[in-house]
Formats: sequence, structure tokens, C-alpha cells
Amino acid sequence: MATTREIRKRIKSIKSTAKITKAMELVAASKLRKVETRTISARSYEKELSLLVLKLLALDKKISHPFLNPRPAGKTLLVVFTSNRGLAGAYNLNVIKAVLEENEKEKAIAIIAIGKKGENFFIKAGLELKAVFHNLPTLPTMYDVRPVSRLVSEIFLKNEVSKVKLIFSNYLSPVRQEVVSNTLLPMILEPKESQRFLSEEEFNKLLKKYTLLPPILEPNYEEIVNLLLKKIIEEKILQAFFEASASEHAARMLAMRNATEAAEEISEELILTYNSLRQTIITRELTEIVTGAELI
Repeated sequence: MATTREIRKRIKSIKSTAKITKAMELVAASKLRKVETRTISARSYEKELSLLVLKLLALDKKISHPFLNPRPAGKTLLVVFTSNRGLAGAYNLNVIKAVLEENEKEKAIAIIAIGKKGENFFIKAGLELKAVFHNLPTLPTMYDVRPVSRLVSEIFLKNEVSKVKLIFSNYLSPVRQEVVSNTLLPMILEPKESQRFLSEEEFNKLLKKYTLLPPILEPNYEEIVNLLLKKIIEEKILQAFFEASASEHAARMLAMRNATEAAEEISEELILTYNSLRQTIITRELTEIVTGAELI
């Protein structure tokens, strides 16, 4: 049975741990607020770019691009977003599970790992790693993710893979995140019903009705579409990073909150045990004193 001194040491140690986990929870909450704002505001940008490309493709039916053309089934490139640090609950585990499911489903896979946790696991699992990135800032810009997007485009254009997917944790709320596997290439550009633009026939009717001239774009439609498709790849990778980062901070905040609450519960139980033990010791000592007095 533990002595009162040992129990006091445990109580002190657990209270110290609770202070640390509480501080980590507050830090994660602060980081989450910053990333959450950027994550939500950036979601509409990629959709608008996709809609613009669709409009240009509708105006010029001759435009073709490798990023838009379906390919026969082959190797799949997975761009996987994990964290550099742990203490984030099941955040990394859920992403890795999704990768293993893709590995069973696809013919063959290659991986670009973003984050040390994913890199370490994939090396141990013997999966093919094309590249690793783990020095991206907390709030990256287009310029920060450009090396990733260029590598992805290069691998796809060289026909090394038939498909590219992004696997990351999608941020829904501070207490809910969902791992998703989104196809990046070849692109599937399908606007929502609310985003439908005019058909070619309707567009031509408007031209005749209002004697409008078709838009003149410089340098030309094809080059602009090519530029926009590259921007869409960059934006989708950047958005995936924001979603993953927000999910990581939310998961860490929740994990540290649970750890703090668990530490407080253990501390309370130990205090009760300590008080009970002290009471037993005092009662025993009083009994011994009374017994000794009676003998005298």
C-alpha cells in the first residue's frame, strides 16, 4: 500500500501535468482560431476558379488539356497530409487508415507525404515515397505550396501515374473532423446547380439579341485555361493544407482538454485516498494512545 508521502508526490506530479496539458489546450485553441478563419474564407476561391475554367471551355470546344483527360487505370499518387507533432488524439491514425484503405483498393500507389508522422509510418510500412515535405509554415501561401503542386503536375504529365488524390482531414467544427480522399487529377469540373452557366445555344441567342461580341482574351483561351488549371491545383493543395491544419489543432485542443479533465479526476481520487489514509493513521495512533493510557 502506498504511503502518504508517495500519494502526495503523485498528486503534485499529476497537477503539474494538468497545468501543462491545459496550457497546450489554450495554445492549440489560439492556433485554431487563426487557421479556422483562413480555412473558411479560402473555400470559395477554388470553386470560382473551376467555374471560370468551365465557362472558357464552353466558349471554345477545341481546348484540351492532359489535366482534364481521363486515363486508363494505373498507379495512383496520394498526397497525404499529417502532422509534424503528436499529442493530437487519433488525428494522424485516421489519415493513415485512409491511406491503407486506398492501398488495398488501388492497383498500386506512390505517396507524397506532408508531415513527419506520415513519413515515419510510410517508411516503416515499406510504401513508395516520391517526396516528403515537413517545413511548411503554419499559414502557408501559394508560394509555399508551389513546390508540391509543381512536383504533382510533373509526375502526372510524365504519365508516371494515372490519378492523383489528396488525403487529408476535412475540418467541419472544433469537435468534428472527417478524413476525405479527393481526386485532384484528372480534374472533374462539375458546377453545382446554382452555378450553372449559359449553354452555347443560350449564349448565342444573347449575342444576337444584344449584338454582343464574343469576349476577346489575350494571349488566348488555351493558355489562360492552362494557367488557371495550374492555379486550381495550387489552390486545392493549399486548401487541403488549411483543412488539415485546422483539424490538427482542433484534435490537439480536444485531446489536451480530455487529458486535463482526466488528470483532474485522478487528482481528486488520490486526494480522497490520501485523506482516507491519513484518517486511518490518525485513528490508529489515537487508539494506541488510549490503549497505552489504560495500561498505565
